[in-house]
Amino acid sequence: MNTRTALLVAALLGATSALAETPMSATHLSLLSGASEAQGYAATGTTHATRGTGHLFLGGYVGLLTNSGTVPNLGIELAGPIPAALPNNLHLEWTGALDTWFDSGGGASVFNLSLIPGGRIVIPLIPEVLLHGDLGIGLGFTHVSLDTGFAGFDGSSTDVSLVFRIAAGAIIPLTDRVRLDVAPLGLQTYTTGGTGFSMRVGLSVALD
Repeated sequence: MNTRTALLVAALLGATSALAETPMSATHLSLLSGASEAQGYAATGTTHATRGTGHLFLGGYVGLLTNSGTVPNLGIELAGPIPAALPNNLHLEWTGALDTWFDSGGGASVFNLSLIPGGRIVIPLIPEVLLHGDLGIGLGFTHVSLDTGFAGFDGSSTDVSLVFRIAAGAIIPLTDRVRLDVAPLGLQTYTTGGTGFSMRVGLSVALD
């Protein structure tokens, strides 16, 4: 090996050694870490779920239904996620409610049982509050009985009607698997019995 070649080899070895001993900057490490994480999300399809969504929830609610009078309103509800790619972290849910209300007075009693499936859009406002809008349509069964104490004036009947429900409220996630639902604005319309304003509050827990 001649002198010129030896000097060139020595220079290359020195440069390689200097690069190996130079510490990588925090910026370089951060960029590499971010790129690796992004590649991981892209490969697995991972997304950040909103707290209080993405589970199958079962719960109950209590409230008031107001038409010509104000009656107690009770029910149970099942809700689950609908997979959909929506912007701004919006979520869709399907819902199914078994809804009841009752009234009595003047020798008459009224009991209603309704099955109302529907859909819900959930709009994250802040991590602690999720706004939602509900729309449902179902069947209602209303039983009316009359007991006057006079023969020939007593009786009962059962009517079947369509039920339309539209409501707005807020979901407050207490944990990832427990949530409080406050729906102060609701309309419930029966094709055989008019429209009532509803207010309700409920609590639900995740089953999965």
